[in-house]
Amino acid sequence: MRLSRLTVLFAAAALGVPSMARAGDPPLRVQAFAAIDFNVFSASKTYDAIFGSSTIPGYGGGADITGLYKNLFIRFDVTRVTKTGSRVFVDNGQVFNLNQPAKLSLTPIQIGAGWRFVSKNKKVKVTPYAGGGVLIEPYRVEYSLSTDVNESETFTGGTLFGGVDYPITKVLVLGGEAQYRILPNALQSSLASSAANAFNEKNGGGFTGRIVIGVRFGK
Repeated sequence: MRLSRLTVLFAAAALGVPSMARAGDPPLRVQAFAAIDFNVFSASKTYDAIFGSSTIPGYGGGADITGLYKNLFIRFDVTRVTKTGSRVFVDNGQVFNLNQPAKLSLTPIQIGAGWRFVSKNKKVKVTPYAGGGVLIEPYRVEYSLSTDVNESETFTGGTLFGGVDYPITKVLVLGGEAQYRILPNALQSSLASSAANAFNEKNGGGFTGRIVIGVRFGK
């Protein structure tokens, strides 16, 4: 399914959610947020070989729509991850740099849902939550020496997440989140394929720690 179609479907769902709210449910509210991600990739040896590190930051944002049904929320977010490295060849665990500079661009797109564990005690301001969803990750590699070998592909998988929200004011929210992303076989047909095969690393996902700053809209 193309990304444009997914965006349209999400927008349609967002417009339709007011009809899902029932009497007694929390008021409908949108929480837009900016996110700073710290991505620790499962294919650590592969990323170390190509980029010198398996931890790469990302930046982006999204929105949670709450008040749909009790403490249920739906989420849509997009982040961006970029890193410059070089094509390599691995033989018996030894890494050979081929001196072919390449820029990696990942655009993780998450569409999911979760549940907020709201305390009945109004003095408790911290709200934990957990959820999961679909992960769509457009991937691109641009070579500075030869553009005719540029790579472009889209990987699909899943994500599990959990975190906490803390309201600084009635509008501003600060939060922290942990995610586990699964992208099976994502490294087998890309810049990393040679190294990934040598190290027997297939999962293009991994662990992500996220810092969130959000703004609430609604009652």
